[in-house]
Amino acid sequence: MTISIDKILENKCVKEYIPFNVQFELTNRCNLACRHCYKIKDGRKELSFKEITNIIDQLVEMGTFYLCFTGGEIFTRSDFFEIAWYAKNKGFFLILLTNGTLIRDKEINELKKLRPLGLEISLLGARAETHDFITQTPGSFERVVNVIDRLVKIGMRVTIKTTLMKKNVSEYKEIKSLSRRLGAHIKIGTNILPKIDGKKDPQQYQIAWEDRLMYLDADDPSNCLMEDMDEHKGLLCKAGKAVASPLILRTPTGPSVILISGIPKRSFGRRLNRLYPPSISIFSSIVIWEMMFSIFLFVVSPSFCEQATNGTDNSIIKILNWVLIVI
Repeated sequence: MTISIDKILENKCVKEYIPFNVQFELTNRCNLACRHCYKIKDGRKELSFKEITNIIDQLVEMGTFYLCFTGGEIFTRSDFFEIAWYAKNKGFFLILLTNGTLIRDKEINELKKLRPLGLEISLLGARAETHDFITQTPGSFERVVNVIDRLVKIGMRVTIKTTLMKKNVSEYKEIKSLSRRLGAHIKIGTNILPKIDGKKDPQQYQIAWEDRLMYLDADDPSNCLMEDMDEHKGLLCKAGKAVASPLILRTPTGPSVILISGIPKRSFGRRLNRLYPPSISIFSSIVIWEMMFSIFLFVVSPSFCEQATNGTDNSIIKILNWVLIVI
C-alpha cells in the first residue's frame, strides 16, 4: 500500500507534537443563519489585524504547515485578504472555508492571485428549496452554485462541504452528482455540534447513527480526521494530535496561542536553526534548498516528485518542508 507524502509528514508531526494543520477562526460574524450552526451572537470583539499576525508568527515558530481560515464567514472581514497574503508570504499552505455567497468579481480576481491550496465551500442541498431552508437565506443556493462554477473554471481547487442532516439526507446522491457536474471535490460529514452556550437546538437535525455509519463509510471518515468510530462513544477525533484550533488568551503583551494536547516549549524554529548557520537568512537558505533539491528530485526520482507535487502550486516549498520535518 502506497503512503502519501502528506501522510508521512502528518505522522511525523503527530509523534513530535507539531501542529501540522491549524484551523483559525477569524470571526464570529456570518451573513447566513444556518439552522445547524453552533455559533451564537454574543457580541464578542474580534481580534485585530495586528493580533492575528502575531498569532500567525507564533504558528511559524511552532512549525505549522497547513493554515485553514474559517469563521463565521471569513469574507465579512474587510481585511481578510491582507490577513491571507500575510500568511501566504510566511509560507503556509492556505485553505479557506467559506459559504461562498460574499464572493463577487473583486474577490474572485484576488483569489486568482492568492492561489490558496483549496477553497472549501458549504453546499447544504442539491436543490434551492433545501439549501435555502437550511441557511434561512433565499437565493443563497443560486449564489453559491454560481461561485463554485466560476472558481472551478479559473482553475481553483474547490471542495464542496456538506453536512448531512434530516432535511437533506435524501439528496445525498444528488449532492454528489451536482458536485461532479460542477467539477468540484466533495467532503460529506454528519457531525452537528451543540451551540457554544450549551443549547442542543442544532442537534434536532442530526441523522440516525445507522445513517452516519453508512455515509461516513462511503466517503472515507479520514476526511473528517476521525480516528475510530464507536456507537457509544461516538466519533473519536484526532484534534490536538494532527490538528488544533488556536484558543486565544489576551495577555499584557498580546494574544498567545494555546494548542490542544500540549505542544513542547521548544519551538520548531530552533530545529531550523540547527540546519542553518545563524549568519544565513532562513529564506535565502530555502531558495538554495529549492534549487538543489528540485534538481535532485527531477533527475533522480521523477515519480516521487510527481506524487509530492500533484495539485500544488507551491510544490517545491512543500517538498522542502517535508524534507526538513522528516530529517
